[in-house]
Amino acid sequence: MILKKFGVILLAVFVVLVPVAEAQNWRGNTEPYKKWESDRCIRCICQYATYCGAWRYFTCNVLVTKLRCLRGWRHRGDYNCNIPICRPNCGLVGECIAPAKCDCKGQAIGQYCQTLVCSYTRPCYPGNCYSNSLCKCTVGFTKENSASQYGCLKIDTNNKPYIGKSTSVIEHSRKTDNKFLFYFLLDGTDETMSKLIVWSNQRVFNIMRFTFEVSYEAPEPMAERPVYVHKTAVGITEGKVLLRVLDYKNVEHPTQKYDIDCPASNPSNPQQLFNCTIENGEFKTLIDHADTLKVTFEARNGGYRQMSNQNSLLPEDTFIGQTSRKNVIFLYMYPNYP
Repeated sequence: MILKKFGVILLAVFVVLVPVAEAQNWRGNTEPYKKWESDRCIRCICQYATYCGAWRYFTCNVLVTKLRCLRGWRHRGDYNCNIPICRPNCGLVGECIAPAKCDCKGQAIGQYCQTLVCSYTRPCYPGNCYSNSLCKCTVGFTKENSASQYGCLKIDTNNKPYIGKSTSVIEHSRKTDNKFLFYFLLDGTDETMSKLIVWSNQRVFNIMRFTFEVSYEAPEPMAERPVYVHKTAVGITEGKVLLRVLDYKNVEHPTQKYDIDCPASNPSNPQQLFNCTIENGEFKTLIDHADTLKVTFEARNGGYRQMSNQNSLLPEDTFIGQTSRKNVIFLYMYPNYP
């Protein structure tokens, strides 16, 4: 288009700007912003009254609208602004769940989880957590090893079960008609050494019966269970009777060994009071003159501790228990032994 003014012919030059569309697929927590960018523009360099005789491309600056992540958000290269930013980060245990907001998962305190505390990853139970993350085990419990900072899963040596009343009966009955012939009884409740020994002048026994009672009581009340401990139980978990035949030199016979488990043994059901009865267990052996039959009553404590990670339960941990034993002895001396 040609304009006339003051006798001067002015040529209106048309410029066409062709901005390039943004190709990224931005989404999530985004915001628009303006930015000058270099682009490719076209301009008429030879204009006639009704048309442009020649066009030329050149580089120009254009103001474009673009998208970016909102402050406090970022993406992984996929332009999805759904990753919050926490600076400083949330430490070793925390998770950034919103801009400058950490979820410490119950394992630390502070805005950025900078102070560790006792938790399901650093358990202190049975025990007391102090100074946020230091652990002192309850009396009767200790840490699994000297290198452990947490735990308290090992029952200490001052926290053993107590074996109280115990009775052993060795008997002989005739198998052909089940006729009772004799028995010897040893009551191990009185722990005076002289009363834990019975002399026998019989050589053949074919039936043995054992009963014993065990109790467990921690040296002091258990500490209050923290929120990260879902449940726990400590008590007597197993019992057994061990039979050993020893010769006159007090050497164990290599084959005359019997280990009999108590029916009530159950590691997943710790008990404060434990009763064991083993009846009609056949004892097929021949005891020589001057031999000793040693009966050992054995009980072990233990238990479990199950922790929770917020709303999910973790596998149970097992306490490392202590074992108590009580021995009673049958001494065999046969008259007129050659």
